[in-house]
Amino acid sequence: MIYLLFILSAIAKAFCDKIKYRPNEFWFQTDWWLAKGKFAHDKRTWLTKNIFSFVSDGWHFWDFVRVMSLCIIVTIALQINVYWCIGFYIIHGLVFETLYKIK
Repeated sequence: MIYLLFILSAIAKAFCDKIKYRPNEFWFQTDWWLAKGKFAHDKRTWLTKNIFSFVSDGWHFWDFVRVMSLCIIVTIALQINVYWCIGFYIIHGLVFETLYKIK
C-alpha cells in the first residue's frame, strides 16, 4: 500500500510540473485544468484560494493528491489512525501559508 501511495505521489508531482512548465503538452486543455478564464487565481473566492484550493484548478488538485498521499504514508508508517492524515495535511497547509505569506 505504501508503495502505491508513493507512486501516486510521484505521478501527481509529474502532473503538477507538466501543468506548470509544459501545459501545451498536457492532455486536457480546459480552463479549470490550466487555471484560466473563470478559474484564474484573481477570480477565485477566499475559500477556493485558501481552504479548498484543491478544487480551484488542476495544479492544486494534483498537489493535494501528492501531499495527501504522503500524509497517508506517514499515518501508515506510524501505525496511527488514518484520520490523522487530515491533521497532518492541515499542519502542512498552515506551515505553507505562514511561510508563503512572509515578505
